[in-house]
Amino acid sequence: MTHGYTIFEPTGGDMLNEHPVIAEFASWADSKNWKHQSPVLTLDAAEKFIGKYSRLSSVDIVSTIGFVAPCLEFIQVIERELSNYSLKGVVEVGAGKGLLSAVLQRAGIDSIATDIRPESFTRSCSITHMSAEEAIETYPDRAVLMSWPEPSYLPIEDPSPVGRQVLRDLKPGGLLFYIHDKHYTNERILLQAMRMMCMQVGQDQPLPVVAVDENVLRVFRKSPVPV
Repeated sequence: MTHGYTIFEPTGGDMLNEHPVIAEFASWADSKNWKHQSPVLTLDAAEKFIGKYSRLSSVDIVSTIGFVAPCLEFIQVIERELSNYSLKGVVEVGAGKGLLSAVLQRAGIDSIATDIRPESFTRSCSITHMSAEEAIETYPDRAVLMSWPEPSYLPIEDPSPVGRQVLRDLKPGGLLFYIHDKHYTNERILLQAMRMMCMQVGQDQPLPVVAVDENVLRVFRKSPVPV
């Protein structure tokens, strides 16, 4: 338990090492030397690996790693902005399998994974059972990492309720790392709301294409004064 919340431990051993595709993603993310070696998976290398793996394996890449694949550039953006804003680390909301937080942890970045339904996933790192609202309230000194807050099939009449909740609860001046598929209408609606309440920090960072999803990482800082 932490702050009164249950922590669900990783399942099935070390998922980062046991599954070949995840082991490949994690192979360069050792916290002691990842900065000092040529990383295996830059953005281009990750996309080539995913394509090759998808052709050679009957295992669905999405069911294995989720909708987002980490890469070196993902690590670099998060590390840079945490340093720029003197933040302790990251709290990931809706972490799912926890792969993103697990890779961040391997890279030496302090990341806490949270999810409202951690018991329903095969977990690659410890995940704290809490809602996005609770996570932001419990860890106010951390940037928020949010990836695919809802599936793309939710009705347009109620686009991304979790995403909107995160946007409301994010503290003035707070930092948000937001990963999404840039083509989905639901995501664009949430993005419009973000741009009304926040300032984008830096440029869009493309992430590896998983299946047909063209993911991008955007960094937002909420306006210090309510707008």
